[in-house]
Amino acid sequence: MKPYYILPFLFFLPGISEAAVPSYILPGIVVTAQRVETEKKEIPQSMTVITNDDVSRKGAGNLSEALNGTPGLDLSAGAQSSSSAMGGHQLMVRGMNTNETLFLTDGVRLADEDTSQTKNMYLLSRLNPTDIDRIEVLRGPAGALYGSDAMGGVIQVITKKPGKKEMILGTRFSASENAAYFRTDPGKMGRFGLAISGRISKYRPLSYPRTGKDDRRSMIYDGYDRPLYGIARYLTLDGLYDFGNTNHNTLRFRNDFFHESVNTGFSDAFANFGLGPIDLQKNETSRISRKEWTSSLTYEGQTVRSHYEGNMSYSRLKKRSTTINSREPIPLNRIRNFPRMPATDMKEMLETIFPYSESDKGLYETWSFSGKDTITYKAHTMTFGGEYLKNTYTGTRLADSSVPKGSEKGYSEERHAIFLSDQWQVNDKLLLNPSLRLENGEESITAPSLGMTYKLTDKFRFKANYGRGYRSPSISEKYLHFNHMAQVDGNPDLKAEKSDNYDLAFEWDGPVSGRISWFHNKVKNLIDTYHVTGNRYTYTNRTRAAIQGMEIELSRPFHENFTLSTNYTYLDARDTSEDTRLENRSRHTATLRLSYDDHRDYGYSAELWDTWKGSYAFDGDTYTYHLLNLSLTKRWGKDFSLHLGMYNMLNKEIDELYVGHRVWFGGVEYRM
Repeated sequence: MKPYYILPFLFFLPGISEAAVPSYILPGIVVTAQRVETEKKEIPQSMTVITNDDVSRKGAGNLSEALNGTPGLDLSAGAQSSSSAMGGHQLMVRGMNTNETLFLTDGVRLADEDTSQTKNMYLLSRLNPTDIDRIEVLRGPAGALYGSDAMGGVIQVITKKPGKKEMILGTRFSASENAAYFRTDPGKMGRFGLAISGRISKYRPLSYPRTGKDDRRSMIYDGYDRPLYGIARYLTLDGLYDFGNTNHNTLRFRNDFFHESVNTGFSDAFANFGLGPIDLQKNETSRISRKEWTSSLTYEGQTVRSHYEGNMSYSRLKKRSTTINSREPIPLNRIRNFPRMPATDMKEMLETIFPYSESDKGLYETWSFSGKDTITYKAHTMTFGGEYLKNTYTGTRLADSSVPKGSEKGYSEERHAIFLSDQWQVNDKLLLNPSLRLENGEESITAPSLGMTYKLTDKFRFKANYGRGYRSPSISEKYLHFNHMAQVDGNPDLKAEKSDNYDLAFEWDGPVSGRISWFHNKVKNLIDTYHVTGNRYTYTNRTRAAIQGMEIELSRPFHENFTLSTNYTYLDARDTSEDTRLENRSRHTATLRLSYDDHRDYGYSAELWDTWKGSYAFDGDTYTYHLLNLSLTKRWGKDFSLHLGMYNMLNKEIDELYVGHRVWFGGVEYRM
């Protein structure tokens, strides 16, 4: 750890026992991590809650900016490589892969691309920040309650319910994105409420130099990457009907539409086969269209002792992309004969995996039906329910060589499950939380968990957890036939990934509030690509992993206007089958944040924060760097506010990780 990151910890330590220092403790935050409303400090699992006020204070224009600095969460981006998608943001919780994090919106799964390089990578750009009430980040496996894909944790966006009068108009300008947005909710009209929101964003092109040799692909890069620039549009209609009866029954129907039309530019690349350089990529550009439509219907109500809820949802993502490569034709006389491949075969292979033009079509659909009931009886709060999930993927990348190029093929998978969870208040000090899920699909899986919260005093708590997580192989991992830069084939015999997680934590409230936790996660059947021969790869269950680490979180309001907070994560993530370090992970991550708010209608608020990453592993190299950021807000009453700020104030540049370009931002917002 760098020396100056030790200073905030020294500042916090004396406050743990300082009874004379005033304490500004926020009211208990109610969360839904247990699929039932529970005060945050009661739940055994590690959790971070980001409120709408937090998003505004940071000046965040999108979800990746809102989540930046969350303990245990890595949102890094990077150049297209063996383990990342170009321009997207991974959602890696406590070192688990990005496709092992479950992302939900009001409990609804969103249709998404399903490979290890693309799952969750672009989800954060497909939601309108104006609709956010809060974001809950649950760290650690949650398979017992949420099922497949929650091995690493759950990120759930809770949106504002319609019926509360609100009008928002705003604009945002920055060096990376311009946006205009609105949200209107006239309030309840009798028993009915309706909110409408929308946004249009223009992503500006940012260029990152890319030079050097990639030994994994025998390619030499010399040019610029330009990830994701273009237009994105959002529209949401959200209605709520209140039956006005004694059971407080409501029916909520929400429809979200998202459409982006973006371009991606790839660095020029060539190879040397003994007779001089041969172009493989030249002015290569992809034009990508993504359209997502998500509809959900939720019915809920309550009696004296129970709270019940039923939900049905449908989400579809339609992707279309066209890639143009302007390279010169590959001359046969420039390719040397290799012992295992004649020059004619080498030329044919190169022109297959680096075509002049290529089109990709994909339609991803997710149907979901779920129901649950929470019953309170004496010292028990029991939640039981069931879910049905169906995923369908139809696309060109599932078609093999036996059909004409450009043909589409489709597959589907179905899963159904039942679950039971109990919050048992054994006595005034001890809360036990056993849970169990039984899921049946192509493979039957049992996922138990047991959590405990023990109150040492009114302000000190000890927490312990055991949980089993799992992830069923995706359709792409089973049936993919991809042939661009490398040939990757699916494996229909894959087994589900499984993990056992242990988590111990000690947390406290007071002049200094904080949490210290240790976690250990053993993963088996981890799905990874296996090198068959040449440029051919397939998916296999060959990998085992051990991921462990420690998290420290501290927060100290040292004045009614100022709060200083910091968090640090140590992560040791290894592939134990080969005794190698897992990539796309930082061994050390620390964030130091100073917040100011004068709490006046005609006042100011501000945040200054620095995030440091030590020994971040990416594509065979390691990087250490820190980013300093500033956000300022000026309020004119309760209606108008002005936001100004800058990300990466010191203009740190790491081209491979798409870190660079000092990014200023500003915006004006009207609320009533």
